[in-house]
Amino acid sequence: MVFRQARNRSPAVHPHAVLVRAEIVHTVIKNGVILLTKGDLVDILAEGTGLTKVETSAVVDGLFATMSYAFKKGDSIDIRGFGRFKVVQRKARTARNPKSGEEVFVPARKMPVFRCSKELRDSINEPFEENDQFELKK
Repeated sequence: MVFRQARNRSPAVHPHAVLVRAEIVHTVIKNGVILLTKGDLVDILAEGTGLTKVETSAVVDGLFATMSYAFKKGDSIDIRGFGRFKVVQRKARTARNPKSGEEVFVPARKMPVFRCSKELRDSINEPFEENDQFELKK
């Protein structure tokens, strides 16, 4: 996948960092939990970087495609300050159907797992304020 820089476009990105106010229109609520959709992510990144939504969407799609490819190969993805994604092999097992009580065979399979970094864990445990901003670092 090749990404090209738009021609005749002055960079609207601050040379060091961009502050983005986390205002998201949440459209998906499942089991009482608000979910951040891919469209919400594109909107936030486009606003914070000055890129168009089409360019930002291409970057997000490229990121997800690259991660999926790495998982298929069995590679780990380590993002410093955020966490590690890796693929683990789950053993075949016998489970029970909760509705009927019948035993069901579950074959062996690969599953992606995520382990967050200490920095992310610490930032999650800080008190949240409605007017919080986050920094997009270059």
